[in-house]
Amino acid sequence: QPPFPLNIIEFPPLVPAGLGGWRVMLDSGSQRRRSAMRLSGGLLVFQCALRAAFAFPSYRLRVPNGERVPCPDGAVGCDAGFEVQDQPASVCNGIAHATCRGGSLPLNDFGQDFLIAGAEWSRELCQLDSDGDGQTNGYELGDPCCHWSWGSSASPFMQGGFTPSHPGNASHKQASSALPFDCDSEIMKPRVRAISVAAFNPHEEQRYMDFIIPNYTIPTRHTVYVNFAFNFNDDTHDRFHIVWAEAIVHQPRHLHHFVVTGCSEKIPEHEVGVPHGGRGRPECQVPMPGNSFWVPGVKMFSQPLSSGVPVGKAEGIVGFNVNVHYTDGNLHPGTVSQDGFRLFYTPTLRPRQQGALQVMNIGLNPEMFVPPQKARYFVTRECVARMDEPVRVISSFYHAHLIGSEMYQLVIRNGTGERFDLGSQSFWYYNDQSLFNLLGRNFTLYPGDRIQSTCVYDSRGRPQATRMSLSTTDEMCFASVQVEVLGEGAARSIVDCEPGAQDVVWAGELASHERGWDMIYNHTVDRGALIFEGGRKSGRLVRDRTQDPNFVTASERSAAAGSVWPLLVADLMHQYDLNSDGSLSVDEQIRARSRNPWAMAWPVDYDHYVQTPAHQINRVFAQFYYFDVLIARNMKLLRERNSQDRDPPTKCPEGYAPVDGKCFGGLTWKSVDRADSDGPVSVPVTCSQAMEMCHEQGAVLPTIASVKQNEAALLMAGLLDVSGGSELLGHFTDHAVCLDSVRRGDEWGWRDGSADHFTMWSERDIEATDSVAVLDQQGLWHGEGPSFEARVVLCQMSAVLDAALD
Repeated sequence: QPPFPLNIIEFPPLVPAGLGGWRVMLDSGSQRRRSAMRLSGGLLVFQCALRAAFAFPSYRLRVPNGERVPCPDGAVGCDAGFEVQDQPASVCNGIAHATCRGGSLPLNDFGQDFLIAGAEWSRELCQLDSDGDGQTNGYELGDPCCHWSWGSSASPFMQGGFTPSHPGNASHKQASSALPFDCDSEIMKPRVRAISVAAFNPHEEQRYMDFIIPNYTIPTRHTVYVNFAFNFNDDTHDRFHIVWAEAIVHQPRHLHHFVVTGCSEKIPEHEVGVPHGGRGRPECQVPMPGNSFWVPGVKMFSQPLSSGVPVGKAEGIVGFNVNVHYTDGNLHPGTVSQDGFRLFYTPTLRPRQQGALQVMNIGLNPEMFVPPQKARYFVTRECVARMDEPVRVISSFYHAHLIGSEMYQLVIRNGTGERFDLGSQSFWYYNDQSLFNLLGRNFTLYPGDRIQSTCVYDSRGRPQATRMSLSTTDEMCFASVQVEVLGEGAARSIVDCEPGAQDVVWAGELASHERGWDMIYNHTVDRGALIFEGGRKSGRLVRDRTQDPNFVTASERSAAAGSVWPLLVADLMHQYDLNSDGSLSVDEQIRARSRNPWAMAWPVDYDHYVQTPAHQINRVFAQFYYFDVLIARNMKLLRERNSQDRDPPTKCPEGYAPVDGKCFGGLTWKSVDRADSDGPVSVPVTCSQAMEMCHEQGAVLPTIASVKQNEAALLMAGLLDVSGGSELLGHFTDHAVCLDSVRRGDEWGWRDGSADHFTMWSERDIEATDSVAVLDQQGLWHGEGPSFEARVVLCQMSAVLDAALD
């Protein structure tokens, strides 16, 4: 036992029962008066709790729909939504703060109530009306009956089109205060209840053992890594299961993190707890499955009640090595550490074991740097899941240092190409390195699934490059998936993430407008600025495309998009100013309009533009006409890829682009004359009409059989821009195009009977009225009713070998 009060750290840093803790006393009067709070044990003060609540993005996951609250009108700090997480177009990520951006004090009234509730969604917090708008917090967030708890899935009510409102903003509330369903209805209850983790089952024998560093004086250096080995002195059984572990944090100012590995042999007693440099003792390098590490915010070995981490003689693990990272020892000379952890374990073996897939593990690479003054510099790796059988996903975890800002982890399903999110975080913060609990999603990982992990850094505050190294002011990139596997045996050898077709790590820049979810499309390995030898730890630099004079970075593309107006105007004048008089006549504008369905969608008084100098052309006018430029750019890109990928290359008719033996294009639309317009106006068409319009070209509606073809369809429909001008897409990306798919009962298939091994169907349920299939701007397919109308029509023809045409 340590000779000091046991401070078990979680975020917020609350102390467990029996060792001091929070007590919440709710006022019987006005709910808006902040509740009284008492701390016992003297270990924490309210100011510390406030600091702990400062900028913790994972707290959004602790309340229902905490990631889906739309930005109220006039709110400051709104962010673009992340569609894969079902967020609105403009999302309020800081619902507990005075601004929607979060990360700043003061907290709003809901934030204060949330903190007093121990940063947990409780019935009391659910029933409070924090902002005093007459609706409870639960009502505003979609849990009016207070059934939801942290780790639960959404209820059918939440999934049925419900849009949450802001529980800390009285001006943003639900339109009606009437309860939509009876609280006993299954509609109001989560589909999957929160699954307990880090706890004993009632029937299990409960044991614990402490591992405490014995009075280690932290060296007076900024960064120190040191190892301590301990014996696991329980020989009553050959095999045990670790249930979970709690960090014992004695020096919170200096303890950065620690990693636990297993020892295959007992340590001589006189060497237990003695510091070792380097990697530690050679017999103590046995990898431990699961999250065998601690950083602020993480509960070690956290797992459901059905699985454990095996240790003991039968597992070849009879001790532990703790690799500890201390920081800032130079600021407080003579500091003595008695940090450690308490291990909770049982001889009552569980039916499953915990495993982990390490996708990225970059801690030290002298050739890898984050360049300075970059808003979104990324590092990415992809690997293939190897296991004997499908496994249930428990959680995901990311680790970086001070300039880590976003984390993404995606699964690409083997055989279908479907994409799934594994706890991606479009906002990530160094002091909030939580395990992201995925049990409520009930997600299964299959052998052969591809996992792509990405760390994103914001180095705008760094005047010099930041190296990948060990100090807190350096950077790292760790990404892993914790899973649950069956039966006895060494879980650590059952699951792994093997190299993909190219075992490399690639780096580059995301533009300001790009979605991290689209990494798989926009930043494939062949487009990386820097490519490193593979392996999860990465190796030497093998390709530097920044030295290519034709290579354009994302920031350069973004900067070009920021100044695109004069460039676009010049391009428009070049194409449509036939008499070169520096202005567009009515006839010239009508000609331009006829080539752009989104310009045609608005009746326009052309007199506003006649004789207007080129540099003064209205921006909305120019923005609509960007569609014409976009399709030309995308077609050129696909043709260039085709010439590189195929030998001999395939060739397509004019207006079509080749990909994987097919041609996508023939973009067309329907136009009509209108009395309120000087020229024809485009009108949407049904999918049946779209099919006829393709047949008139000797073509059909698209069928898609690969990721490349899906991306090509997006490009040729004007739904995707990889050239850097995507800031201009806002007026015409909210559309979809018809596919040549037919519904047979509850299944979809291609009309021509071709194989449908690859799919990109969304998770939306099939409605009874669905009869046509469409491709939307997210790259997903979904059903629509017969009345669905598309603004533009995309067609498909067969490609032929270029050589056959010569």
